Amino acid sequence: MKPRMFQNEALRKKFREAYFSREKESLGNHWQRRAMSRVREMGPLPVPGFWLSFESLAWRLAPVNVVLILLFLLLNATLAPDVDYLNFLATDLERSTLSEFLGMEGSG
Repeated sequence: MKPRMFQNEALRKKFREAYFSREKESLGNHWQRRAMSRVREMGPLPVPGFWLSFESLAWRLAPVNVVLILLFLLLNATLAPDVDYLNFLATDLERSTLSEFLGMEGSG
């Protein structure tokens, strides 16, 4: 992404004018001072608004949101009404204890 300075056409125009006006004037720092004073008169670059920043953020997050929505719909779909997929995933993620791995479960 280009810096915002290159997107400001007015600033580029002022720099172009200053650069080409240096040939007309005597060599020295006078043309540089005039050029910089013209640039300072323009003021700072305009700051992009909230909605412009929000729009770029929304488009960056759009694919992730689509995947999450599809995953949520898939998990809540009633493909088989007697199977609770979310509960199945939750019990599958429970940690097993060492006694279960070694086969020493109590008979209590």
